[in-house]
Amino acid sequence: AASYVEELLRRVGVSVDPHELALVTEVLRNSIGLNPRALKRHANTLLLLLKVAKHTPSLGSAITKDRRPLVMLALTAMEAKYPEMHRYMARCLDADPTSEDVRAMVQGGQLPDPARVPWVSQYQEAADGDRDAAVDPRLATFLAAFRKLIDVNQDGLVDDTELGLLR
Repeated sequence: AASYVEELLRRVGVSVDPHELALVTEVLRNSIGLNPRALKRHANTLLLLLKVAKHTPSLGSAITKDRRPLVMLALTAMEAKYPEMHRYMARCLDADPTSEDVRAMVQGGQLPDPARVPWVSQYQEAADGDRDAAVDPRLATFLAAFRKLIDVNQDGLVDDTELGLLR
């Protein structure tokens, strides 16, 4: 699967090192899955986003910085598999670029209180609304790989600059 992911990324003009490839593959495994057709469709989506970004002055330079294309790939995978979480993160970051809710989700896999944010309960193992219920294992693995992917300086923490990659 990793070699196929690498080939698809190469076709859309994104190069990855072995560490990044492992993270991207883990993100895809725990979101859209590793079905070749789904991977190809997702690569085509990334290609389209990169072309649009290249011709949008405010985004043109952002797509080449750090791991932005890989983050775009991960965000679109999140949107496909975890749409409520994706929408919530986008709203939070629009309101506050340093959102602590988003930081907690990405940094430690901690979802917001389901009493305050109802969609959360569908991503917890216990559906009784328990604030401390465990996050679904696939989502936890997705978030762990996602965090490592955006952790550009590899210090294990999500700083404001890295959080900015999600906008």
